[in-house]
Amino acid sequence: MRSQASPASVPSDRTLANLGYADQTIRELGGASLDYAFYVPAGQTLSSIAYLDLAFARSQLLDDNRSGFTVYLNGQPITTILLTDENIRSGVVRILFPSSAIQPGRTASASSWR
Repeated sequence: MRSQASPASVPSDRTLANLGYADQTIRELGGASLDYAFYVPAGQTLSSIAYLDLAFARSQLLDDNRSGFTVYLNGQPITTILLTDENIRSGVVRILFPSSAIQPGRTASASSWR
C-alpha cells in the first residue's frame, strides 16, 4: 500500500499572476466583484504580516464619497477601502490578512467594488 505524498511546499510570497490570474478590469457602474482563490496546505500557517498589495486605477469621473471596495476572506469582510485622491495617486493599497481568517485548504478572497 502506498502512502499519500504530502503536498509540495508553497512559496511564502506569491502574486495573483503566480496563481494564474490576469489583470482584471471592472467597467460596470453600481457594483461588481472579483473573486480569487488560493490554496494553503495543511500544516502551513500565515505569518502575522500576511498581506495583499492591491494595485488599481480608476476613472477621475467617479465620486470619491461613493467609490470604494470591500475585501472578503472566506466570506468575512476584512477591510473596506474608500477611493481617495491619496490612494489613487499611489495606485496601491496594502490589505492585511488576519492569520485567524486563513484556514488550510482552498481559501477564497473576493473584492466587491462600488
